[in-house]
Amino acid sequence: MAPNFPKEKAKGDVAVKFYSDLFKSSNPPPFAVSFHDMHPRVTDQMNEELTKPVSVQEVQEALFSINPSKAPGPDGMSALFYQKFWSIVQAQVVREVQRFFEEGILPKEWNYTHLCLIPKIQDPESISDLRPISLCSVMYKIISKVMAKRIVPVLQVIISPTQSAFVSERLMTYNITIAHEMIHSLGDSQDCNSDKMVVKTDMSKAYDRVEWGYLRSLMCALGFDQKWIFWVMKCVSSVTYSVLINDQPHGVIVPQRGLRQGDPLSPALFVLCSEGLNHLLTRAESGEEISGIKFGLTGPSINQLHFADDCLFACQANAEQSHNLINILTRYEQVTGQKLNPAKSSIIFGKSVREAEKGRIKTVLGIEKEGGMDKYLGIPEIMKGSKIKLFSYLKERMNNKISGWHAKHLSQGGKEVLIKAVASALPVLPMSVYQLPKTVISGLSSEMARFWWDGLAFKRKIHWMSWEKLCLSKEDGGMGFRELECFNQALLAKQAWRMIQFEDCLMARVLKGKYFGEKRFLDVRMGNKVSYAWKSILFGRELLQKGLKYSVGDGRDIHVWSEPWMEDEDGTCRPPYRKQRVFDANLKVSDVIDFPKRRWNKTLLDELFVPSDVQILLRNQPSVFDRDSWVWKSTPSGLYTVKTGYELAFSVNKKELLRYALHARGMKGDVVCQTCGLDGESINHVLFSCTLARQIWAQSGFPHPPGGFHDSSIFANVSYLLQAWRFLYNGVQTCIKAFDEARLWFLAQDVAQQSNAENSQVITTHSASCIAPPIDFVKCTIGMRWSKKSKEVGAACVLSDAGGMTLLHSRRSFAGVWSKEEAYFLSLVWAVESMLSHKCLNVYFTLEWRMLVNAINRPKAWPSFKFKVTEIRHLLGELLAWRVVFERSEGHRDASLIANSVIIGDRFQSYVARGAPRWL
Repeated sequence: MAPNFPKEKAKGDVAVKFYSDLFKSSNPPPFAVSFHDMHPRVTDQMNEELTKPVSVQEVQEALFSINPSKAPGPDGMSALFYQKFWSIVQAQVVREVQRFFEEGILPKEWNYTHLCLIPKIQDPESISDLRPISLCSVMYKIISKVMAKRIVPVLQVIISPTQSAFVSERLMTYNITIAHEMIHSLGDSQDCNSDKMVVKTDMSKAYDRVEWGYLRSLMCALGFDQKWIFWVMKCVSSVTYSVLINDQPHGVIVPQRGLRQGDPLSPALFVLCSEGLNHLLTRAESGEEISGIKFGLTGPSINQLHFADDCLFACQANAEQSHNLINILTRYEQVTGQKLNPAKSSIIFGKSVREAEKGRIKTVLGIEKEGGMDKYLGIPEIMKGSKIKLFSYLKERMNNKISGWHAKHLSQGGKEVLIKAVASALPVLPMSVYQLPKTVISGLSSEMARFWWDGLAFKRKIHWMSWEKLCLSKEDGGMGFRELECFNQALLAKQAWRMIQFEDCLMARVLKGKYFGEKRFLDVRMGNKVSYAWKSILFGRELLQKGLKYSVGDGRDIHVWSEPWMEDEDGTCRPPYRKQRVFDANLKVSDVIDFPKRRWNKTLLDELFVPSDVQILLRNQPSVFDRDSWVWKSTPSGLYTVKTGYELAFSVNKKELLRYALHARGMKGDVVCQTCGLDGESINHVLFSCTLARQIWAQSGFPHPPGGFHDSSIFANVSYLLQAWRFLYNGVQTCIKAFDEARLWFLAQDVAQQSNAENSQVITTHSASCIAPPIDFVKCTIGMRWSKKSKEVGAACVLSDAGGMTLLHSRRSFAGVWSKEEAYFLSLVWAVESMLSHKCLNVYFTLEWRMLVNAINRPKAWPSFKFKVTEIRHLLGELLAWRVVFERSEGHRDASLIANSVIIGDRFQSYVARGAPRWL
């Protein structure tokens, strides 16, 4: 080790000098010179949320959100230590973190940071090819995580829509799609944007060059509270660095500018800094100094697009606007410390721009490269020519990955993990934006199939099963691999879902302005001269439409007789059946709603619709305070997920046909059973008549028909099985009921033996599994039991104080309830009404059904619960303070036993009583 020491020290000295110079301030001009007209965007309510006292819960959530296996900071402690011994260190950690927020004290050692240099390219040649990742201490990360979590909802409001990075509900795919549409508009000679241009560039060492004075002034201009600004600047400006070379720290750097890559707060601060450039460009477009790309008559005009340090700028392709653009960028560089990277910059000109004009613009901007940089955010940016060639890099990347795996001599289990976790995930980003050609998908599938079956890269083996069958679930005889074409469509359906779910997002506004104007997205046709991204989204829409259903709001957008807004028992959607021959074709759903009562107008329903449809409609009332919306049928929340979309696409597109069915369609092939060789391979033969099938039925012990299974009629055989199952099921249900009654009795006896003989009506304290409410709250524990067979519901609530003493309990029954969701909804509504009648106005409600709790606390994420949530929150609004939280079933035992007595003991009488029931 000794001979290498001078060499390591020399490396460390070079790195320390490089970053010492990089972190020196450029002494920028005053902020007000360029940003004097920036108006505050942060409201008083936002500032209150940002600067409120830090709770124990926030500190705990911040700690446990840190990856326990991340590289430790200079103190050598990982988050795993704090998480594992949280019960011991909690008090001290919370006290120290709260001390920072109360007194502004940040110990120097907490903010001492190691710079770990990670290569950005395959073979780095200079120190600028290394990315400095900051290894911070766990204590500092906790503080930073608390602040980062608080600022996330603020960024969503104050950051302009042209920025997508690090802002919740904005995705990278938004930027890729918008950039594609911008470039597509330039290439259409008939488009009004064909005489414009797009400049693609990025910021060199963007995080490391941020001037602290600019950051402080920007936060002041945006309206942040001085306390918040003090906290941020304390975190940013008190840092010291040492450069880590081969696990050894070198030098001490005291920076004057820069944000740390690795600090949880840095992404949010960098996005804030980019708002300065957004402000300058927006002001310039308002003053007609530059003109962005306009999408249709009603669409937005876009002059910039940011994703972290990747930037696109758009303006008129002439020398005047080029001068204006470069002046704005130069002014931004001077004030913020940022610097454009000419080596990674290029210009894409519109189709109508003359060659002479192109030369002048290149000279003004100092950019020589024309035609783009091939890729934008890792995706081909110009979709011209052969799509197979454009996406050929995906097969090369997968081949490079797989060729390295062959040398490891993996088992089939190891191969399965790599295919599912790595290989199938390689094309996810391009498949989220574009429909890949079938040739490309076939090539990717072939590479994965070859890796699965072959032992070595140079030795081919027989593929004993097709890739399509390997993509079946394991229950169906496959391996559960992803079928990429279906997966591609499911990912694109996610884009289509966002078009109807987030109509105000920038991507939706761009596509609406360019392609369908005032029409509805679900009704628009392909059209002519459309972009490849738009074609791909419409491909995803085909899948989306197969799983959508209406969630009725005010009913003003739905036509009663022409749109599929009513859901049948089997999940299919259709218009209701008419009761009369003469009808109003323009009748809307809003016309059959009684708005004052927030219910269906039953008189009109009975007059217009058949009785069976009336019964279906009355199970779910309209949410009259909301607009009509679409929900996804395959998830409880009503939100589309790629997983359920893939399952639907796979079931629709990849249904296998037996050789018998192929033969029936005139296709040649051997239809003899491959097991017994005696008969045609029909479904009935495979399940009932085949020799192997008969042996399985004989060994199953299941009762056979008196004359055996029918040789040709599958209907007769299935009908017998259903009748036999009903007979057996009824007997099993009787046994289950007996067991439930016995279990209820034993539980009651156990509780009675453990109860305090002196006061049998007091439940003393909360157990470890119970949630204790705040001191000034009462806790309402809600229990529910629903019988699927009888459609009856037992509901119970147990009211206790903060000390755990039971104040009262109550029971209620409901009949004719068709679903578990409806049962929980009715139980919660009844419990809230009970609390109001008892004048309990600060209530902590606990439920053992997590979905309803999540729907109440995050209504936008659960559109299928819209009516229920609206009704419940309307009732909860009559309380002074409330919380609805999830509690595990252990904490609900008493309420569940009371509710269970309705179903098992047929005790339908409702009551309210003090204390706890005597039999518990």
